Amino acid sequence: MLDAVASAEAELVSLCSRLVQVPAPMPPGDTSEIAAFVSNFLRERGIDCATYEPKAGKCSVVATIGPSDIPPALVVNGHLDTFEPAAGEWSHSSPYSGAVEDGRIYGAGASDMRAGVAAGLLLASVLAPHASSLDRRIVFAFVGDEEAGGAWGTEWLLDNVDEVGKARAALIGDQCGTDVIGNAEKGVCFFSVHAPGTSSHAAYGSEKSAVHKLLEALRIIRGYDNGGGAEEDIADRVTVNIGRITGGVARNLVAADARADVSIRVPTTVSTADLMARLREQITDAVPDAWLEIDRQSEPSGTSPDRRIVMSAMRATEAVLGAPSSLITRVGASDARLFREHGIPTVVYGPAARNMGAIDEYVDIDQLRAVAHVHTRVALDILLGEPDD
Repeated sequence: MLDAVASAEAELVSLCSRLVQVPAPMPPGDTSEIAAFVSNFLRERGIDCATYEPKAGKCSVVATIGPSDIPPALVVNGHLDTFEPAAGEWSHSSPYSGAVEDGRIYGAGASDMRAGVAAGLLLASVLAPHASSLDRRIVFAFVGDEEAGGAWGTEWLLDNVDEVGKARAALIGDQCGTDVIGNAEKGVCFFSVHAPGTSSHAAYGSEKSAVHKLLEALRIIRGYDNGGGAEEDIADRVTVNIGRITGGVARNLVAADARADVSIRVPTTVSTADLMARLREQITDAVPDAWLEIDRQSEPSGTSPDRRIVMSAMRATEAVLGAPSSLITRVGASDARLFREHGIPTVVYGPAARNMGAIDEYVDIDQLRAVAHVHTRVALDILLGEPDD
């Protein structure tokens, strides 16, 4: 099986390029076309799979290999939706070119996470011919809705599909960097802060301006940002981003309403819920008629280094790269938190993000290959090694 992966490296590159060429941007996050591509790929190789669409356009594909009468030893997860392509002129005429050039594959979603999906599909195709000889079961979950939080993708599968929800461990090929293994993740809260005001002509004063109230609330929110540290310390501190502000209609009119969309990310030493409770109380004290509306909130999550899936990933990276990759806390949110919330030990191992969410996103082919080899070794260790924990 290891030899099969090595001999299929050209196919892996071609597969990743073809995946990039199938758009699934969020918004709207319609993964029906890419899910059809994935399911056709699997069925052509004799792999049983099912497509789930709990909400229109939010399609996920689940495939299983190995005995069906036992809980899966491992679920390999990858998301099918991507960021919306950045506006501007892309080097290869289209955000979805899938161009292969100078050791790179270009296109929107190449690193986040068409590369991880390609590695998962290759692993499935390598394992399939040996399905009858496996004593343990592996599941592949290629999901929609990750970019919107996962409610209709991984979260729905965990709650409704036993092949996913009863897995003993999870491996996610999301962007990370081949020299690191994501065994933990910062908590996050996406929310809006609203402030009401009273419209009037600005010549007569602006004491009741919604914008002025909003600025006071944002001053409090910004106070939670532990900025100023080195970039390598970002996993250990709270960060705040005020992504969008709207309010008012004209410069000479007092604003009747104002709103800001905010994200806060917290390290593993901080509770997201506790921080947001303190923040809400402070804003209420300072601006009594302002309010917060939470869109998405999750606590920091982590998998202990002594769990089998983490140790397997460490051994695999050492075998492939010549040295074990370092364990890190990922600063971006992923579906890993959903698996961990269901008590499933999880690691993230994928290629580095290159221009993720920007023009000319790409993935390094060398890293794509490394991910495929590491994922294969992790799967074989879980499926064929000593009994798991």
